[in-house]
Amino acid sequence: MALTSCSGSSKRMRKQSTEPLVRDALKSRGLLGAADSVVQALDKLDLTNAQKRDERFYPKDAVLDFDQKVREAEPGAKGKLAGN
Repeated sequence: MALTSCSGSSKRMRKQSTEPLVRDALKSRGLLGAADSVVQALDKLDLTNAQKRDERFYPKDAVLDFDQKVREAEPGAKGKLAGN
């Protein structure tokens, strides 16, 4: 199926609706084990520099993934907003 340009949220919705179908098909063929594992997946927020400084633009339980040193946070560190 070819994807045309669409927003991130519609791509995410399409992915979420097809993943169970693909997983079930792979399980039925014996290509996946019977037990599922839950993992945390991070979605990138597309924010401007001004929006990044405003906690209103972050979801309630947002996880921050630092890709460079910011104050005491080293690259690769994860955190949450203190006021959120």
